[in-house]
Amino acid sequence: MSDLAVKLLAELSRESAPGRYVVALSGGLDSIVLLHALASLRDADSLHAELAAVHINHQLSDMAMEWQAFCAEICQQWQVPLTTREVAVSANGSLEAAARAARYDAFRDLVQGGDSLLLAHHLDDQIETFLYRLLRGAGPQGLSGIPRMRGLGEATLWRPLLEFTRAELRTYAVAKGLQWKEDESNQDDRHDRNYLRHHVFPVLEGRWPDYRASWLKGLNLMVESNALQRELADQDLVSLLSPRGGLLMVHLEQLNPARQRNVIRRWAKRLGLQALGWRITHQLVDEFLSASESGSSFDITDCLLYRHDGEL
Repeated sequence: MSDLAVKLLAELSRESAPGRYVVALSGGLDSIVLLHALASLRDADSLHAELAAVHINHQLSDMAMEWQAFCAEICQQWQVPLTTREVAVSANGSLEAAARAARYDAFRDLVQGGDSLLLAHHLDDQIETFLYRLLRGAGPQGLSGIPRMRGLGEATLWRPLLEFTRAELRTYAVAKGLQWKEDESNQDDRHDRNYLRHHVFPVLEGRWPDYRASWLKGLNLMVESNALQRELADQDLVSLLSPRGGLLMVHLEQLNPARQRNVIRRWAKRLGLQALGWRITHQLVDEFLSASESGSSFDITDCLLYRHDGEL
């Protein structure tokens, strides 16, 4: 058994076996390696759940049907049941964001309760996400990077390769003689992530060859910091929440501004509102709360917050 498969099995063993492991298969290097390693574990009787795959065809590339056919051929060769879904991607706004939204909607439809949907994001993806968000001014939550696990309807979304580098995946693929498809859009430097990948990270690696390990430690510390902020906010909400679900101003005003912003972000998330960014939370705390009177309102884009009857 390869070192990669051993490390992958150790990661999978951290959680109880699901009903199925379902690989999100694009046909690219990362997801091909993930599916092959899982099929190898299955064939060695080390995978204690069924193995399946899903392929989402965004219909954005002239090669889209070729990628879909390639995934079908691979899954037939490795005896993995494959489900494909063609999606329509909105032309409004960011194409990348619209494709992601369509993809995740399809994932929710295709997985079953008790499934683990496995995505092949790796450490280099994690570091790219960290630096990209840092350049955009993200806080601890955004800088925590791509989450290892989260809920997806009645299923679980899991990224078991987050501690593997892109080089490790390529080494495995070459050693096993695997084939994969290259997405031509990954070479377009007009996209910020591609620019980081092709021009920034090679320079970093040339000066600091071990920077990935150092950044991984930093990412893990940021995850801990973000978890502590959530825990503190949850503790504050115990005394702040009114019977109607608002925030009691008499208690909110006793907190320092940083803690006020922290608890308001958590409160908004619990209510299902959009994530409140740096600018909005600072305006809300520094300007609105300190100067407003009962009946005043504050626009946070998807709704209005009112200060009324001693509550927010």
